[in-house]
Amino acid sequence: MKKQLTVIACVLGLVLPALAVPEKTEKTFDSKPGQRLVVDLKTGGKILVTGWKQGKVVVRVEGKSADELPLTVRQTEDGVEVETRFSSEKANWKRYSGDNVVSIHVPFKYNLKLRSMGGSIEISGVSGEITGRTMGGDLKLSDLKGVVYMKTMGGDVTLKNSHVDGEVRTMGGRVLLEDVVGDVKGSSMGGNVIYRNVKKKPGQKVTDKVVRISTMGGTVNVDEAPEGADVHTMGGEITVKSAGKFIKAKTMGGDIHIDAIDGWVWAKTMGGDVKVFMVGNPAKGDRHAEIVSYGGDIELVVPANLSMDVDLKVDIFKNGHNDYSIHSDFGLKVKEEKEWRILKGKKVRTLRMVGKVGDGKNKVEIRTINGNIYLRKAKR
Repeated sequence: MKKQLTVIACVLGLVLPALAVPEKTEKTFDSKPGQRLVVDLKTGGKILVTGWKQGKVVVRVEGKSADELPLTVRQTEDGVEVETRFSSEKANWKRYSGDNVVSIHVPFKYNLKLRSMGGSIEISGVSGEITGRTMGGDLKLSDLKGVVYMKTMGGDVTLKNSHVDGEVRTMGGRVLLEDVVGDVKGSSMGGNVIYRNVKKKPGQKVTDKVVRISTMGGTVNVDEAPEGADVHTMGGEITVKSAGKFIKAKTMGGDIHIDAIDGWVWAKTMGGDVKVFMVGNPAKGDRHAEIVSYGGDIELVVPANLSMDVDLKVDIFKNGHNDYSIHSDFGLKVKEEKEWRILKGKKVRTLRMVGKVGDGKNKVEIRTINGNIYLRKAKR
């Protein structure tokens, strides 16, 4: 038994020193609210900033080689600066810097300027001017106040439970704004953009109250847009739960769902279905609708007493399935071409419905190819 224990101890003695043990570097500075933290990780790494009630800044670096990282932490007249840089003397940064986490506590009221050449950035519980960017990593922002301008070249962006103005951007990932009050914009070059419970501050004066979202490839979701919405995606669905005044929505490949629009609508998809529900007092404001799909069904539900000048059209290209139709709750008749004609080398025929409801004040124009059109009367 003693021999077995001796052998085990010898084996552990050989193995344990070879294990990578996380190391820690920590520095503390007295600091005043309203000063600035500057972080520049030229070697990359994760940045984690948390606000607290103490008048101190605590910088902690953790990772496989925290003691070898070419790190400078210094106090300045304006606050605290943290920097990692290239160093020929400490070559191990190239192997380990991406695994390091720079964790910093700052007073609740503090300004931030953050940059990493590669790593996520997380900020919570801070009030001030917050700017930063990373060349590759997620941005996780929560419980913030003030002004925020943050950007990542490749990662998701989440902004929650905050009262802020500004902008958050990603070149390739999802953007989620949830429970946010202020004039803030989220954008992505290639991912979903989601607004959940995003509102302006009471009495806030802003140059543009319209919700504007543009993404090169992803879904767009908007909960509320009381001053209108202008949303575009190059390849994904668009969903707007509630909007006032107007909606402009365009996707190159996806469905469009507008659950409630108290105003006019322009919607276009290159290949998907469109469903729009118009609400509110039909006698107030502009209520025109222009909806186009190049390959899907379109349904428009309008108030029962909406005055309309209606022009609905379905182009049917002969492709083996030709059972398309136009349906209306307003007693308008369909004109149908019985014979096929040649258009751009293809056989096509057209269904058309035109007419007026009431005094024809609002133009309602709908177009689709190889799809159905439904013009419905709201039941409520």
